[in-house]
Amino acid sequence: MGGETDGAGRLPFLQKGIVYQLAKATNGLGVILEHRYYGSSIPTKDFSTENLRFLTTDQSLADTAYFANNVKFAGLEDVDFSPKTTPWIAYGGSYAGAYVALLRKLYPDAYWGAISSSGVPEAIYDYYKYFEAAAVYGPPACVEYTQKTTDIIDKILIGKKGTEYVGQLKSIFGLPNVTHDADFASAINGGIYGLQSYNWDPTQSSDEFFDYCDIVASDELKYPKTKSLRESVNELITVAGYGDEVDVLSNHVLNYVGYYLPRGASCQTEDQDECFSTYDTEFYSQDSIAQSWRLWPYQYCTQ
Repeated sequence: MGGETDGAGRLPFLQKGIVYQLAKATNGLGVILEHRYYGSSIPTKDFSTENLRFLTTDQSLADTAYFANNVKFAGLEDVDFSPKTTPWIAYGGSYAGAYVALLRKLYPDAYWGAISSSGVPEAIYDYYKYFEAAAVYGPPACVEYTQKTTDIIDKILIGKKGTEYVGQLKSIFGLPNVTHDADFASAINGGIYGLQSYNWDPTQSSDEFFDYCDIVASDELKYPKTKSLRESVNELITVAGYGDEVDVLSNHVLNYVGYYLPRGASCQTEDQDECFSTYDTEFYSQDSIAQSWRLWPYQYCTQ
């Protein structure tokens, strides 16, 4: 199942991985099926909210059941692929993992089985456990200093809201002109997200998470240019309630700052709100076919 992406991106699963392995083991046929509205499977002239009403999981599941019951493959017209005689097994990961579980539940006559890899069958608004793997299994020093730095930032943005300390915090990251605190917070996180890209297959894997951890966990100052920020950083550490740890935390927080400074530098020639704001209503009103970013948010906001 293609899930919330272009089906062509899933074609490598026919060459290696579980779809290939299952097809080979069962003398079966592997198929990548694209989800309606993604890739080239676009049924409407634009992505207006009105036209996105057909983008539902229920309707896509019905598409998939219809496919199993009616598909004809060129060169195999003499083979009966009806679910009544041929077992169909659906496979998917993440959203597509939840999708195939629902498919098996709702259409048991069409799909003999389903393999849900990292399925997400329940929508949870504040899903802090998303990062639990990083917190529990990440390098201990990286976990400790990421948590403490995050707490310092939260205590400034939330506990000191309306004070000069918020502007001071934004300035040390090179983002003094990001108006909304939520946009600022979004711009200075991401390192721990890298764990999701770690893969058993080195050709598909990324060491981003561990590169981030090596920097944040280091007792040494990794970015000499942040040395000039030490006085300001130490003040914020103290204001956030970590004054008794300021000597230990100082380099770690500066390393965290140095890791994200390039994001602010990338917007030197334009307004920082244009770079980082999520409050631009004109942007969200764009609905041409080119605005494919609208599709997945529409699904997770309405489903």
